[in-house]
Amino acid sequence: MLKPLPILLLFFIFVQSQAQTDTELLATAQEKAQEMSDAFHSGDFDTFMDFTHPTIIEDIGGREKMKELVSGGLGPGIEFVSTEVIRAKKLFKKGSTYQCGMKQEQIIQVEGKRYLIVGWLIGISYDKGAKWSYISLSNYTLKHMQQFFPELDDKLPVKPQKEPRPVKN
Repeated sequence: MLKPLPILLLFFIFVQSQAQTDTELLATAQEKAQEMSDAFHSGDFDTFMDFTHPTIIEDIGGREKMKELVSGGLGPGIEFVSTEVIRAKKLFKKGSTYQCGMKQEQIIQVEGKRYLIVGWLIGISYDKGAKWSYISLSNYTLKHMQQFFPELDDKLPVKPQKEPRPVKN
């Protein structure tokens, strides 16, 4: 018969190793999301689309159509200055997926003035964290996005994008 101390020790080791795994997965999800954003800023739209959730690309009409749309920019006089993806705090496991919600802070410049846009990305992996795909919430709620992505966890801590606010140059 096992004594209580060894059982508690084994439980603690399992919980500790699981926490490290979740931490590593969240770090990878954030790193890949930042890589996706950096690719967009540098005009590497193929890499950007490699990280975009395949359903989004399919709904737009395929990679060539999406590349055409994203390469057109935001419009005359509007440009992205930077994007910072902030690491998620919790990994969600639903069915065979790993998911997380990450805040994304973007600076855009409009006619010489800079604005901060705070939005959210959903990172989702269908293969235990080996490959991550991303969904931007934009102005939509999680409930709205679940109509298109029913596998999304109800507890993902994401919100619709906030209105841009001015920041100093």
